Amino acid sequence: MNRRTKTEYEVRRAVIALGLMLVAIAALGDVVADALAYYRPQILSGEIWRLLTAHLVHLNLRHAAMNATAIILLGWLVGSAASSARWRAIYALIAIGISCALLVANESLYRYVGASGVVHGLAVYGALRRLTVARVESSLLLAGVAVKLGYEQIAGGALSTEALIGGRVITDAHLYGAIIGLLIYAIHRGWHWRKTFRH
Repeated sequence: MNRRTKTEYEVRRAVIALGLMLVAIAALGDVVADALAYYRPQILSGEIWRLLTAHLVHLNLRHAAMNATAIILLGWLVGSAASSARWRAIYALIAIGISCALLVANESLYRYVGASGVVHGLAVYGALRRLTVARVESSLLLAGVAVKLGYEQIAGGALSTEALIGGRVITDAHLYGAIIGLLIYAIHRGWHWRKTFRH
């Protein structure tokens, strides 16, 4: 097994585990969700773990299953762009970044749960990393994310999705996630170029 194949195998195994974990956490019910969710007053009172854990809990099992499926699909599409350890770090960075953006820019938002914002960030980061080796697939993924974000900013969240998950879609979280994914990629590329020029 070569290095790339091993990386793809490890990432795919990791995203399946993450997807199952998201569903399992959702199955534990509202008590666990409330303990981990983004609640603006509690975060401002010092419960900073919610900046990360809000993106591991969901409104219900359907909501969790949707995001788990999206994460697993991304693992197959762009998983080889980074190691499983790096993907975990990027997941955490995007999650915390979204929560911080919500605190600053969405002061009226009291509660938030879900991994969909992180999914958008992972998609952008992964597609950009894979752009040189899988141009068509990565370009289509980036275009799809861009169109979806543009539509959501104009029309809001899809009513069918809101009916399915039983709650409002926070479209700003998707936008913040995509922007943070782009920023992480830009920082990574800048660091790579800096190391290249040093040699």
